[in-house]
Amino acid sequence: MMDYTLNHTLQVESFLNDLEWAFAPTDAVEDVMHRLTNMTQGKHPAEELVTNFKLALTQAGMMDAMQMAPASIGYFQWALNRLLLQKILSADDPPLAVDGWYKKVIQFDNNYC
Repeated sequence: MMDYTLNHTLQVESFLNDLEWAFAPTDAVEDVMHRLTNMTQGKHPAEELVTNFKLALTQAGMMDAMQMAPASIGYFQWALNRLLLQKILSADDPPLAVDGWYKKVIQFDNNYC
């Protein structure tokens, strides 16, 4: 009985490893781009969105490149709640850099939402 249990456990572990490998992203950058395009704030605080956005970029090693890219602002704006995005865009001084967007989103979310 002991041999069966051990063998069965090893088979399950092997299957789980194979399954994880089969569905692992083949390209870290492609995986992050997919996550960024599908990321949404939902009912979560803006701070959580900012953290998740930065984490996704960091995990793919794209943090420095995307911090400077205008596309990062677009991805970030797409993830925001529409009402929050409208408030920031209609403000007197909408941010021009993604770091400014992070700060402004958190500020507006804390003050108005």
